[in-house]
Amino acid sequence: MEIIDLIPKGVEKTIKYMREASRGIIIQGSKILISHEELDEIWTIPGGGMEDGESSEQCCAREVLEETGKIVEVGEWVCTVIESYDEEIALHKYFVCRIVGEGERNPTEHEARVKAHPEWMEIGDYLATIKERLSIGTHNVEPHRVHIRDCRALTAYLKQKEKREI
Repeated sequence: MEIIDLIPKGVEKTIKYMREASRGIIIQGSKILISHEELDEIWTIPGGGMEDGESSEQCCAREVLEETGKIVEVGEWVCTVIESYDEEIALHKYFVCRIVGEGERNPTEHEARVKAHPEWMEIGDYLATIKERLSIGTHNVEPHRVHIRDCRALTAYLKQKEKREI
């Protein structure tokens, strides 16, 4: 399991809050299941914040179901990405997941507002889309942060998978 630290060096912050989240990497063949927020042009690996009393694995399964309607078996813990938001540190744990059934989506108010929906994308297209979005530049830092975080996590997973296959 890899730790990916995205907190800028030399930036001193007074951390008042730590948020823990879990995300599910779901790959079938050459495609990855992502959540596409149409209005904000964000493509993200499904997941979100942990609720009280919930394990990282339980959070991952719940968030994937809510965002995609897929019931998953949560497998290997791939990496943790650490990032900062103002006075907050966020820990995102990424797990490999396998679809075991279909359920009902339950998008949050935010996800409904930005027209988030599940979408299968070729892995190469997903990474190219993220890299293109990062190269454009924007006044809104949020898509950049999300795309960098997910790109680093997916790349870590693909490298780990490649090493196992050799």
